[in-house]
Amino acid sequence: MAVRLTSAVFLAALLVAAVPALALPPSALHILEPDWCTASAYRRAEHAEGVGRITRESLRSAALLVAGHRGGCLAGMRHAHARHETLPTRAPWIRRGPHGDSCPRAPLHLQGRPGVQEAAEWAATAAEPRSALPVVVGFGGRMSQVRRACGAAAAARTVTVSMSLIGLLPSASLSERVVAVATFRGAGWRVYQVLH
Repeated sequence: MAVRLTSAVFLAALLVAAVPALALPPSALHILEPDWCTASAYRRAEHAEGVGRITRESLRSAALLVAGHRGGCLAGMRHAHARHETLPTRAPWIRRGPHGDSCPRAPLHLQGRPGVQEAAEWAATAAEPRSALPVVVGFGGRMSQVRRACGAAAAARTVTVSMSLIGLLPSASLSERVVAVATFRGAGWRVYQVLH
């Protein structure tokens, strides 16, 4: 038994050593958090304490991504909060879909509404903590997932927002986020489902 336990502890230690951290080191995050939309901040963060080779490469990629999505980065900086807004499961604008997913309850029509993407961008980035360093990179992804979970009518009244969460680098999966956003009478624009 002792041999097995020791082997398990040894394997766990190897795994922990082999897997990079799942978020930026605090020193790099401290440099980026005031302004994660400038290339100079990324150059400084690359040399911060605790930044290894993999994280340095991720920061270089992030600097390129931010340069290509300046508007989405600025939206993230303007709207992300110091605290994380949790996605409510029992809010008046959310219902359970046929497969148990969060779906919108009585979302308003989007057609003819000015500034739809900007409003959805605001809602998506406002739902993220500032420490995640959100950058909006696109709209419209994973609509088939919304259609399957909530139906065609809900999907027609939904905007999906794709974001890169720079603060969660170097993890490729954790740093990608897609959310479903809709507008509701009395509640305004709200994220009602995290798709990825």
